[in-house]
Amino acid sequence: MYSGNSMKIRFALLFLMFYILFFSHQITISDGYQISGGKEGSIENVTQSTHEAITIFDDNSLQSVSSKGVGTSEDPFIIDGLNISISNFQHGISVFGTSKHFVIQNNYINTGGLSNVYGIRINGISSGTGKIIKNTLENNDIGIYIESGTETIVENNTLINNIQYGIATADGAENSIVIGNNIVQLEGGAIRIESGETSAINNFIDGGYLTIDDSAARGIDIDRNDAFVVNNTIVNCVAGIGLSPVFNAYIANNHISSCGNGMNGWPNNSIITNNTIINGREFSQAISLNGEPATGTSNGNVYSWNLIMNHEDYAINIFGNGAGN
Repeated sequence: MYSGNSMKIRFALLFLMFYILFFSHQITISDGYQISGGKEGSIENVTQSTHEAITIFDDNSLQSVSSKGVGTSEDPFIIDGLNISISNFQHGISVFGTSKHFVIQNNYINTGGLSNVYGIRINGISSGTGKIIKNTLENNDIGIYIESGTETIVENNTLINNIQYGIATADGAENSIVIGNNIVQLEGGAIRIESGETSAINNFIDGGYLTIDDSAARGIDIDRNDAFVVNNTIVNCVAGIGLSPVFNAYIANNHISSCGNGMNGWPNNSIITNNTIINGREFSQAISLNGEPATGTSNGNVYSWNLIMNHEDYAINIFGNGAGN
């Protein structure tokens, strides 16, 4: 049998455990935005008070705003747990010209939907030094913009109602990886790949698209060569995956549902395989590839083992002067 004191101690420990679990499970930000803890892409330790915009222009300023770390790959600088809710034409977090390793994580950033103002902007960092993980970015012109910084990782973030794109990479961001992000309530596109050899893997995208004229919401736009687009789920978009005239794209194992078109554009020497493209909207086509001289061609592509169901127009439509498909 337990003594009275030991029973009291056991009860106190159980109560303390319950208290910790309950209050760590949910965090409410000061503007009423509520995020559940413990999930990919959620905020885990955001501060209640708002923080001003952060501009980092060298390694010293990176160190000064970091909560811990020494800037190595094993122990990177950490920018963590900030609530940046502003509307003053400043990017939420800007990082320029650094050479040290850093991680931006568990932050909430809302810049008020102002034109050309981004939640997180990365430009001119050393290759492989930047990671952006488990942030929530809402109501920015672009949620996360990797302008230059090769091999940057963008992982497990939540992006809500960002205007141009949730995540965008530019020419200086080759070999970056966009993985495991949740991107919802689109006004423009979810992901834009404008850097070579860039990967989009295991992202969930819901454009909120309802009718043929309802929205410009697009899933993934591929604008550079050698893209690797695999295992994404894309629903309720005008176009699931759009391709500029690009070469050597690998598009596989994506699930595209309830979109105006599944895929459209001008790929060349690309592989489109094992995708599921179902339940298209009005006048939808599952795969529509153009071949007009004024815009580009679609040559030398391989289409295999795609599951296509319930599209009002074509399953696969290759038109114009495309050849060798």
